[in-house]
Amino acid sequence: MSACHLYRAAYTVLLCLEVATASPWGSHSQQMTQTKLGQAGLNPIDVSYQPAIIGTATTTLFDYASEVGLQLVHDKFASLKLPDTHTSWDIPVIGTVNLDLSDIKLQSLDITSTSTGVSPNAQGGVTFVVNGLKTYVTCHFHYYKTSFPKVSGSGNADVRFEDGAVEYKLIPKTDATGHPMIISQEPAQVAFGVIDVHTSHSSAAWLYNLFLTAFEGQFRGVITDEVSRQVTETLPVEVDKLLAGIPTIVDLQGLQFNTSLAGDPVVEPDRITVKDWGRFRLPSKECPYQRASTWISPASKDDKPPMFIADIDESIIDCFTWVLQERKVLQKHFRSADVPIALQTDNWAGVVPNLPAQYPGQNMSLDVATAEPLLTTITAKHGVVVSGNATLLFALDSEDPELAEKPLFELAIQSEIVATKIWVESGQPDCDWRLMVEVQIVSDSIKVQTLSSDIGPVKDDALQGSIRWLASSIAQKWINGQLLKKGFALPDIPYVQIQQPSIAFNEGYLSVAADVKYVP
Repeated sequence: MSACHLYRAAYTVLLCLEVATASPWGSHSQQMTQTKLGQAGLNPIDVSYQPAIIGTATTTLFDYASEVGLQLVHDKFASLKLPDTHTSWDIPVIGTVNLDLSDIKLQSLDITSTSTGVSPNAQGGVTFVVNGLKTYVTCHFHYYKTSFPKVSGSGNADVRFEDGAVEYKLIPKTDATGHPMIISQEPAQVAFGVIDVHTSHSSAAWLYNLFLTAFEGQFRGVITDEVSRQVTETLPVEVDKLLAGIPTIVDLQGLQFNTSLAGDPVVEPDRITVKDWGRFRLPSKECPYQRASTWISPASKDDKPPMFIADIDESIIDCFTWVLQERKVLQKHFRSADVPIALQTDNWAGVVPNLPAQYPGQNMSLDVATAEPLLTTITAKHGVVVSGNATLLFALDSEDPELAEKPLFELAIQSEIVATKIWVESGQPDCDWRLMVEVQIVSDSIKVQTLSSDIGPVKDDALQGSIRWLASSIAQKWINGQLLKKGFALPDIPYVQIQQPSIAFNEGYLSVAADVKYVP
């Protein structure tokens, strides 16, 4: 049998192993099915489902988010021109003096010596804090007094603001479509501890000490208001722009995967927790499988834990195969041309002796019939274990109308495929991330049983050995070397790059941990 033919034969076995039907042995897989269906309730459409993905944003992400937020505000302040302003004040003996400020330019926002942070607050949100902020402002000023004695003058002013502090409260929410968003709890609070004013080209040197207080007060109000406005307007817009790139529906192999949030994020002292539906579904029917695991990743004891950790329940894989089952994707009809040699009567002499004797040199067809989806179990010891059962109906594939599709014999097969290794890798630096999977077919789990035969006895021992050899020697190598070699492309999120992803197996779920990088 050529290598090409062996691969095609292996593909047939793979399909047999990756579909499920009611087990003729009352297997562990069937018990798992009943348990999970019981968890789902009697009417799948009316069940109150549990989210299948629980994500945790750690303090490491808080710190990084504060740095990115400060940089976003800094970029908005580059050579920013502020609106003209007017004020007046009373000076004892002299009277009312007016002051106009024009051509006000915020030359820079110095963040080189700042400290930043994001921390939970008592209102259920987070507080963005910056300390040690500095800025530099230039402007033209004109002062004048309209009553006697009239005085006026003009010049330029350089103003340095130091020891600035910003406090801005935000709250993470979920909109009506299940999309994450950020809203302001109140305008940003801004204060500067030190203001240093220097004037030049002015004829009012004698008045400097008199209106310095007014200068400071006016500038303080203008700059603190502008910094507050920029922070209040910039951060929610930029954060929501980033969040807008997170999809709520992902297309996987032509199937719709609901990734919308199930309620508002929960802010805790050491984390923000988000719950994601993570469900495959049909337009008018919900998947009957529920989240099985209840464990949530505890707060990391590391000084710098991964920025984000997602616990992904095994029910997601169950729902994926359920949708395939409902769409009858897991049912397949093979003709002899699809799997040459393997579906020829003469090659089954050692398993079904009467077959080549009665129908020598004939081609056969194969129907893989399924009744239930695959079942998934995730454990820390074994990884992802996918188990299933299928019925295999062999018939003649003949041009003769009297022989065409004549039933020959029917088998039941049961097996487990273990994903012993799952990881994420990038084909290029910081982009094109792909989910990679390596599997192992558990040879001892393969069981084959004859359900019926219209062609005489089937040698079960020979059948069992043939299928096990084909699975372990051919199918497994083909799955890893061909089917899974390129992995599965992960959806891109604009402005975000995944950094150092890792995957760990736990009881009932996968934990995916990663850092992220903001890329404008």
